[in-house]
Amino acid sequence: MKLRYFIRLLVALVLVSSCRKDPQPLPDEKVSVPAEPGAVLKGFYLVNEGNMN
Repeated sequence: MKLRYFIRLLVALVLVSSCRKDPQPLPDEKVSVPAEPGAVLKGFYLVNEGNMN
């Protein structure tokens, strides 16, 4: 009787713990850098900052 109750409780706990939501991704951080007034643009670097999840 006790073993059957323990098994049912264990199965119920496993079923409840398996119904979790997926973690939400963190929002993007946007940083703007102001340009210097007297700077001459010679080129630019392109950096791939893709989502690494």
